[in-house]
Amino acid sequence: MDITKLRKNSLFVGRAATAIYLILHTLMKEKEIILPSNICYAAVYPIIYSDNIPVFVDVDRKTGNALFEEIIKKVNKNTGAIIFPYMYGNVSKDIIELKKYCKINNIILIEDCASAMGAKIDNYDGGTIGDYAVFSTGHAKIVDVGNGGILVTDNNIDDIIKEYNRLNLYNDEINYKLEKFSKEYRQLRNNGNDQKIKEFFNKDYRELFLYKINETIIDKMKKEIANIENIRKERIEKYQMFLKMLDKSNEYELLDFKKGSIPWRFTLLVNNEEHRKELIKILLDNKLFVSDWYPCIGKSFSNDIYSNSDYMENKILNFSLTDNENNILKICEIMNNYFRRSK
Repeated sequence: MDITKLRKNSLFVGRAATAIYLILHTLMKEKEIILPSNICYAAVYPIIYSDNIPVFVDVDRKTGNALFEEIIKKVNKNTGAIIFPYMYGNVSKDIIELKKYCKINNIILIEDCASAMGAKIDNYDGGTIGDYAVFSTGHAKIVDVGNGGILVTDNNIDDIIKEYNRLNLYNDEINYKLEKFSKEYRQLRNNGNDQKIKEFFNKDYRELFLYKINETIIDKMKKEIANIENIRKERIEKYQMFLKMLDKSNEYELLDFKKGSIPWRFTLLVNNEEHRKELIKILLDNKLFVSDWYPCIGKSFSNDIYSNSDYMENKILNFSLTDNENNILKICEIMNNYFRRSK
């Protein structure tokens, strides 16, 4: 699959966040942009930097995705766009109904495939449904070259290209600053101070999210993207390995992955929050990769209730699908032993 041939027009950019910024910046200002509450901070900054307003919706705790009915509850006269990510690489047929709804109501639909490159939704390839679609080849994504994003659309992108060319070129200092930024953000999140997190979003970090990339990075992206079918196959095999090695237990739930999904990570929800914290510590002490991504960002921006998003934030664990088989075996052994003891 050639991602750049999915639509009439495509553009290689600094990252998926850069692509979202370029779309919004060229099309609208001071509009409300709807997106799910469990989301990476990188999807929120381009909304703010394009002088628009993020509006969050709750998610489905079975799939992690925003639900059609939850999204349309937040639509009003000032809604400019809806960003619909395939969370954790999990596709949703809701986007097909959402496309029809957005067309009738003159709302831009941005299909966020940052964690789902190579996915399919019914007879559609991921990236062919929204008015615009964005992909990522950044750190820990399906195709990981450490950097880069792609914007695809059937619409004219002349104005987007002009805006893109005004951005600064990527440099190595950005990675250093981004690592520092991530540590600071995680500390605030772990402290549970939503007001300070909101203040964090008011700081100017645009150089970390809005930039151009050089031809060397683009060539690397093209080479890796050409191997997407093999990458998809390997990820599904690793996902099945987790399923095979991990004992069935009432201590956790698995996300309901839909047909055509491409798993970003092996994701589960640990029912007991204290058990989850203990498991994270044990795994990290054994130098094994574990993550509790994604947080519920919406509560830092509004007083709305995001009960499912809170549920996801407090119970989720995910594991890399690029890890080696020995590490996957160790992770499953540790979790199996822990869940047996905790009964």
